[in-house]
Amino acid sequence: MVRSKGGRGGLLELVSSFQADPVAARGGIRELFERDRTEFLRQAVYALLSSAGPGQKYLATLLVSNDLVPQLLVEPGGACSTEAAKWLAGRVAGVDPLLDVKLMQYVWNSPAAGNCEAVLRVLEIIEFISDGTRILPILMQVMRSPDKRLRSKATLLAGRSKRDPWWLAKYLEEEDPRIRANAVEALWGKSTPAVVGLFRKVERDPHPRVIANALVGLYLAGDLDARLLLEQLATVGDASHRRSAAWAMGESGDRVFVPTLQELAGAPESVVRRAALRALVKLNKESAERAGRESGC
Repeated sequence: MVRSKGGRGGLLELVSSFQADPVAARGGIRELFERDRTEFLRQAVYALLSSAGPGQKYLATLLVSNDLVPQLLVEPGGACSTEAAKWLAGRVAGVDPLLDVKLMQYVWNSPAAGNCEAVLRVLEIIEFISDGTRILPILMQVMRSPDKRLRSKATLLAGRSKRDPWWLAKYLEEEDPRIRANAVEALWGKSTPAVVGLFRKVERDPHPRVIANALVGLYLAGDLDARLLLEQLATVGDASHRRSAAWAMGESGDRVFVPTLQELAGAPESVVRRAALRALVKLNKESAERAGRESGC
């Protein structure tokens, strides 16, 4: 018989023992759930993130059936950081395919709609688990928010959902460069003449991040000039342009840029050095993961 214990390990122990004795583990989890809901939610974060198995699936189902997932992921001062919430949402999404809709409704069609931080947190979580198609009507409302951060993130998610260069073109006229950059990023991976033409147009944008996003788009679309343009961005202009070039090279996923990034890692400006080092780490990690998949590890 599995007995529940106090502290962080109680629920984790029950979830871990679920496969060996599901009846006892289920009873212990229910006991903890009924005894102290706040403590249960705190422990649920660690239990769900510990591993993936039948115990985690039961726990996720219990949280979904009691409508507790939005509270667990969103509430200010909650049990987990935004990064942890993304991974936790990824686990729960396998049990609740409508999680993105529920999260968006939780923060937008409620008093929490006035809490920009909560809405932004949900948008970041949804970016991790969903393509945004199911929540497009709400995203369109968020895009009218006076908060530029919300409008920027909503533009990215809505743009990825619609994937329409003509629809996104109007957001290239926005004053906020974050919105313009996200409108461009939403089209990464597409290579139609209309999309490539939009990327080409954005090359003349005054903000380096918008330019960098356009060049990543061109590179991913197979444009033959994109590599040269990225290399040029890394060697001319001020530090903000070179920092954006380093970031874009990391986003390209191509190790052909490693020599240039190594040079930028020795730049006199700290913002350029940090961007180059982050890009090198990203490329090295992706390369190692790719090698692991190819070797069957």
